[in-house]
Amino acid sequence: MAWPLLRRTPMSIRHQALTMSFVALLLGAGMSTPSIAPAHGHATAGAKAGRKARQARKRLMRAIRRKGLASLRAVSGALASNGTTQAADVVGTPPTLVDVANGDPSQIFWRPGVVAAIGGGTATPGQCAEFWAGQSDGVSAGLGACRMAEDLAQSFGRIVQSENSLCYMRNVPTPANVASGGLQVLSGNPPGGDLTRLFSVPAGTDRIVEVRVTGQEKDERVMLRVANAAANRAAGNLYRVDLWFCSTTPGTSPNGVEHLTLDTSGHLTAVEGHAEDGETGLETVSGWVVGDGPGAAWDTTRARTADVLYGQPDGAFKSSVQVAGDVISTRSWGNSGGDWRGFTMTRFSGAGPAETRFLSGAFAEGNGSQTSTGTAEYRAPIYVAAPGSDLVSQVAAVDLTTDPFFVTPPSAPTVDTTGYACDTSADVVLAMNFANPAIAAIRVECEGPRLDNIQLCQSNPTIQTAEQNYLSSCGGPH
Repeated sequence: MAWPLLRRTPMSIRHQALTMSFVALLLGAGMSTPSIAPAHGHATAGAKAGRKARQARKRLMRAIRRKGLASLRAVSGALASNGTTQAADVVGTPPTLVDVANGDPSQIFWRPGVVAAIGGGTATPGQCAEFWAGQSDGVSAGLGACRMAEDLAQSFGRIVQSENSLCYMRNVPTPANVASGGLQVLSGNPPGGDLTRLFSVPAGTDRIVEVRVTGQEKDERVMLRVANAAANRAAGNLYRVDLWFCSTTPGTSPNGVEHLTLDTSGHLTAVEGHAEDGETGLETVSGWVVGDGPGAAWDTTRARTADVLYGQPDGAFKSSVQVAGDVISTRSWGNSGGDWRGFTMTRFSGAGPAETRFLSGAFAEGNGSQTSTGTAEYRAPIYVAAPGSDLVSQVAAVDLTTDPFFVTPPSAPTVDTTGYACDTSADVVLAMNFANPAIAAIRVECEGPRLDNIQLCQSNPTIQTAEQNYLSSCGGPH
């Protein structure tokens, strides 16, 4: 199997069954520029800002100590577009990515008749020129735009999937779920007898929690170790939790680990790795949180990043994703079946994955000596080429050979599970059954809608027919 770019072959880096994979954030630069003020006013404003920041940190510390990261709101809030740089030439409101996936992508990334004509062997030279990536303003944005939308969906999809653990931590440990029979406390006692504080920071030693998960395709055991207050202070952290994932077979080693750390400045770092069925994956994500009332909230004004390494027997893949304001930048490189490299910038709007809309974008990609570029901008009712987009020059500034990301080829990562044993004795042991209606309802809330499996271009038969027939219909390489 060839290993194309993310826009060509979506990959599920995370476990497909529930692995309770922890929170991950995309990241970018979105910093505001301070205004110039007279010295006295500037000092006064600075003092007020300092007091406000200290108060926010105190609120954050109180929230984390009470319930740990379960006090955080849904991770989708960390991805909300702030609408600072919406392209002026976007006309109308684009459909959401979910709506595009549920509709017919061949009717939204091309002008009427283009895809059908190429698939049917009746295309004109002009229609052929629009299929891959239109180069003149207002013509079909083409397959490149479809793939950019796929990239955007899969970026958000990984975030939706990585939200699972945090969502379950917020919603599962409750007396109501115990009463429903979907959750059982098999042994041990939660802090103060309060199940909702199960993942709070322990005052004494670390707290080990084991969750035995049933009622899904593959039963498993998830181990969580919440660091104690003294250990956090010594490391300069507010919170740390380690997770490791085990089968139900005795004597086996973990097939995945996760580490999540929130330091005293509110900087959150999460590392997830898995090694299973000949595949290895490692993802490092980072973001910021602040105190907000009685709880904590994601700080969308601070940098967010996600870096992925993935390996399987026939090759390796890596990507680096950044979000700044309402623009997501993605670098990717795969070396199976070729030398696929790409850089994409997409502008989006929406407060979360279900409302995410692709506004515009630009890309450059290459496989060996073959390179291509393209643009897209929504002008109702379709996406058209927009070579005058401000994103074009930013994409052109990234060289697919000399950019630091493209200096080191992708290679399979090493996932270290040393120190994480599946036979570790737990302080609290829970059993969670997805067959129970109450837990099943939580699963719907925590795991949907799924965007990581969206394949706008690859799964559409009309687009696939046109791509397969392009040579016979249009002649020559694209």
